Amino acid sequence: MSSRTRTLVRAFAVLAVTIGAFAWTGSRVDPDALATSFRGAAPGWWAVAVLLVPVQTILAAERWHHTSRALDVPLSRREAWTEFAAGTAVNQVLPGGVAGDVLRVWRQRQQGLARAMRAALVDRWWGQTVLATAVAGAVVWWPQTASKPAGLLVGVLLATLVVASGWVLPQRAPVVGSVSADLRRTARRSPALLFMLGLTLLAAILGGFAACGLALGHAPGIWLVTAAPLGLLAASVPVSAGGWGLREGSLVAVLPHLGWSPEDALAMSLLFGLSFLAGALPGLVLLALPAPEPVP
Repeated sequence: MSSRTRTLVRAFAVLAVTIGAFAWTGSRVDPDALATSFRGAAPGWWAVAVLLVPVQTILAAERWHHTSRALDVPLSRREAWTEFAAGTAVNQVLPGGVAGDVLRVWRQRQQGLARAMRAALVDRWWGQTVLATAVAGAVVWWPQTASKPAGLLVGVLLATLVVASGWVLPQRAPVVGSVSADLRRTARRSPALLFMLGLTLLAAILGGFAACGLALGHAPGIWLVTAAPLGLLAASVPVSAGGWGLREGSLVAVLPHLGWSPEDALAMSLLFGLSFLAGALPGLVLLALPAPEPVP
């Protein structure tokens, strides 16, 4: 199978997952009630969610910048900000949710393609580590008076084990061993800084969820530190277009356990996705800039 054919097969598979997830989610809601939720949404709060996206991008770029420095990969703060913003925008328009990461690695290839790729993967894994910590907390903080979604404990345990394994693989393990070794290297050099940047980034993203919830009349509450991280975890699996469908399906499955209607859960997730799309797409303009020159 040629590389072009594999790319097409992957793209169709990603679109199929996205459409299938939306089909399942749509079967759980009443279209008229969903339309009512959207009509009642407060645009001002949605605008707050949009304005938080550049903040999230800057925080994510800062983590990438410091991760690269910890691995002795030259990357200036300006390069990190511009390249991450462009990559985030690309992730919103191309299927799979990783095309933007591939692009920013490619544009950093002057530093050595393998080194740039490992730095990007290590940066991603720091983000997943913080998210896995939040998801584990979601189980701990889940209200005792509310029923738990089926498979919650198993899913969270599996996700936590997968993320934890990335930290302990031996360096000689094929492909991923060098990334695991780099993870441990960054943990020795800048553990507090990288974790706090990831935690601040997660807080900014949850702020976007809170704003979209407020747009629908739902004040921030326990749902923000339980259901919302689960939705982010589902969206982070790179098998759908920009996390669409998986995020919506997970929140429609989880939020009703916390008193939400399925229609409000879907409306909130769609508002969040649209706010991120609106806030990230201006980054496409940065693709017109030339690829960064090597940092001496």
